Amino acid sequence: MKQYLRYYTLQIGDDKESVEISNLRVKFSIRHTHDKTPNKATISVYNLNPTHRNLVVNKQYSKVSLSVGYGTPENCRLLYSGQISKPRTLREGVDYITEMECDDGATDYRNAFMSVTLAAGSTHSDVLEQCIKTMKDIQPGVVGVDGSVTLSRGRVCYGMTRDVLTQVAGHHDADWSVQNGRLIILKADYCQPGEGTMLSQETGMINSPRVTNDGLEVSCLLNPSIQVGGLIRIDSIVDDYDGDYKVTSIESTGDSHDNEWTSKITAVNGKFKKAKKMKKKGRKNAVSS
Repeated sequence: MKQYLRYYTLQIGDDKESVEISNLRVKFSIRHTHDKTPNKATISVYNLNPTHRNLVVNKQYSKVSLSVGYGTPENCRLLYSGQISKPRTLREGVDYITEMECDDGATDYRNAFMSVTLAAGSTHSDVLEQCIKTMKDIQPGVVGVDGSVTLSRGRVCYGMTRDVLTQVAGHHDADWSVQNGRLIILKADYCQPGEGTMLSQETGMINSPRVTNDGLEVSCLLNPSIQVGGLIRIDSIVDDYDGDYKVTSIESTGDSHDNEWTSKITAVNGKFKKAKKMKKKGRKNAVSS
């Protein structure tokens, strides 16, 4: 991918309408991890018009999505989506700055509640399906666990959906997280489906990787195709680090009117099986309680 002529599109709105921004100054700091707590971002827009600024600050506009790309605006791909949790307006010289602290899936994380009885013989896939049904914003993503594990007895699922997800993931020694509005459940030896992303000096790698306590750390130009739980293939000038890695965290920072436009990736080496996309099932084994 040729990484020059940077572009972005930022959408801010609600369930019914949104405004698209592509020509104002935008700064952002985003952190994606494989942890169950919502991924956070701080996104700042300079000199948004007063009407839209008020809609954000008054929380009438509560959702945000940021896409970035190279070459042409049509090449922009989703980098982050979430809910605006703490909006505010700042004044810096002649500029009015709309700053938005955001969380990915935070509303469902806080509020989604389950009250359902599953019959004996139901599977963990059935439990996950019921979890998804309780969440308004979070959509089915991928699952890298054995969903065919069955319940030997009927089970009452009553409580916060996040706690049920933690129980199911914990049974498989897996992590669950929400990545740009999609539920992801992966064991350590599973990764997201699809081809990995090649990282080299020719494709945007900055300097050489370095080893940390959490895995291999590598910096690169922003690349929305790199996702937590996905694969990257390292082709470094220091070939000791070459190989396939699973991404465990991404810290992305950018400024549309400055040089900053990078990601810092942490990844772990290994051999990984491909997770499967979640599929919605019927309610034949579920009885509302």
